[in-house]
Amino acid sequence: SFIDDYLKSSPRRQQNFIFYFLKSQLYAQLNKIDEALENSKLAVKLQPHFDKGWLLLALLEEQSGKIQEAIDGYTSYLEVSPQPNKSIQQHLLQLSLKQEMAKQNKRIVILDPACFEKAAALFERK
Repeated sequence: SFIDDYLKSSPRRQQNFIFYFLKSQLYAQLNKIDEALENSKLAVKLQPHFDKGWLLLALLEEQSGKIQEAIDGYTSYLEVSPQPNKSIQQHLLQLSLKQEMAKQNKRIVILDPACFEKAAALFERK
């Protein structure tokens, strides 16, 4: 409530990004992912070069099942981070592969049932 009172009483300034980041962390600890996401997005909007803000946003997006948004967040983190992070790079690669596999699995499910019937008929005829 202290952070909320401060943010309500002061105009939105770039320096306030850290308060939104802290609120996001608090909401994440309380398992209020939607509120944590909202505040994390505000933090990176106010300070787009804040690498830890991007990392938290990516983690929260991944937790909420938004894979593409998580990939974008991890990518932004790697772009603004002063030092390369091999574990995040590997995680990003795994997430990208997971997303691609999910897309391929969707394509298989969307196939016309007539294809399966035809395949079954051909199998019966050997």
